[in-house]
Amino acid sequence: MMKKIIIVFILIFSFAGILSNQTLQAAGVNPIRTSADLTGIIDIDHKNGLSVALQNNGAVWSWKGNNFALKQLVIENAMQITTKNIALKKDGTVWTWDSGTGNPYLKAKGIKANRNEPIQIVELKGIMKIESGDVGHLALDQNGEAWYWGEDGCMAWMLREDVESEACYHLSNEPTEVRFIAPSFTSIPAKVQSGLADIDIETGVMFATKAGAVVHIGVWDNVHMGEDDLMMRNIVKVAASTERRAAVGIDKSGYLVSSYEPKIGKQKGFIDVSAVSNSSLPYLAVHQDGTVWSGILYADPAPPLIKLEGLNGIQQVKARSTNSGIALGGNGIVYQWGTGTSNYDDRDLLPLKSAVKATKVQKPFSVVLNGEVMKLTSGPVISGGTTLVPMRDLFETLHAKVDYNNGKITVTTDQLTINLEVYRHEIDVNGTKLSLTQPPIYHNGKTYVPLRFIAETLGLEVKWDSSSGTVIVNEVKSNYQTID
Repeated sequence: MMKKIIIVFILIFSFAGILSNQTLQAAGVNPIRTSADLTGIIDIDHKNGLSVALQNNGAVWSWKGNNFALKQLVIENAMQITTKNIALKKDGTVWTWDSGTGNPYLKAKGIKANRNEPIQIVELKGIMKIESGDVGHLALDQNGEAWYWGEDGCMAWMLREDVESEACYHLSNEPTEVRFIAPSFTSIPAKVQSGLADIDIETGVMFATKAGAVVHIGVWDNVHMGEDDLMMRNIVKVAASTERRAAVGIDKSGYLVSSYEPKIGKQKGFIDVSAVSNSSLPYLAVHQDGTVWSGILYADPAPPLIKLEGLNGIQQVKARSTNSGIALGGNGIVYQWGTGTSNYDDRDLLPLKSAVKATKVQKPFSVVLNGEVMKLTSGPVISGGTTLVPMRDLFETLHAKVDYNNGKITVTTDQLTINLEVYRHEIDVNGTKLSLTQPPIYHNGKTYVPLRFIAETLGLEVKWDSSSGTVIVNEVKSNYQTID
């Protein structure tokens, strides 16, 4: 049974006073940090306003727009991630999970799994790369063979021999386009293409063959569909825009090329490229020297490829929209800039800008008590190296009595009386005087109390997980009688 008195000691009532960091510093109180850098990242992905990042310990983080990144689950030995709940492990196996919105693969296989429980996609082995888009998923194995699975009837019909044409039906020039849903078995991967060097998927599919050609498979204008040779040659890496049958890639010499230009710019040595499907067809590319370059595929005339200022040491990029993207640095830190969304009509974001205000992606601090994340309306903060926690939400669930008078707080239960005062280091527990290294403070209208001191006074074990930005508190023993 959870010892409720433990929580009482880390709950403090909310107050009306609001003080800024500047005010706190003037009063001799340490400045407050509400978040930490997202570090140790080895892979990133972005799609339709949602970004994900994979940490070197297997933790999966996601965020919308430019918000905080939140930890979702852990997939041990993962090396690549997509926004569609697909992960690739170092051993070549592929895994998926249900994040609460339903998982078609699990449903098609009749698998019942807990939320965020990784389940292996057993049909896929020896996989080297995975990609997810609006029309499904692709996996490329070590033999150069591509596998497709997804719920888009048209794409399933064009790629898979086991799907009938009735799975795809379009009404042209209608306000609401009709697209039949593919049979449930297309949610299970099937081999669709051989002899490939690279793959990508957005609203259509791009295959770069080992011979260096780029093939687009998709719907081009709501009526015409099928396979199209984009006349790109010697390609080793391709990024699918698929809008207007467009793609950008890297050739064997390291030059950027596209379906519109045989060679983009005069510089070679590019190592990564990412494109977006929208009105301007923007793309980002990473040079081997760690710089990031930006361009658009559709304009008359097309602007030149430009180098983005303020981004260095980058290894991987994902385009979000014109003048917007995320980038992974060689130090494992993720940077983001721009709107944070994927806008189809982004012409108002033009022209291209070389100067970007890249900021580090942040994660909020969190507290886990006895294996359960504390559900708080305001997150923990760090002041002077001490974690402080606002406690009104949980305090009210315990029905403990709190009296407040001019910054003085008295917490009473059947067994304990606790006296605290905001900005004072002294604390009284059942008549015993103790001293706090970091006193309670006001922050954003709430009173925060130092967690470690109080928890360890009660005989609790407190650990700091820097990789996830989490304070972990577990029961070891209790110095006081519990509340039933």
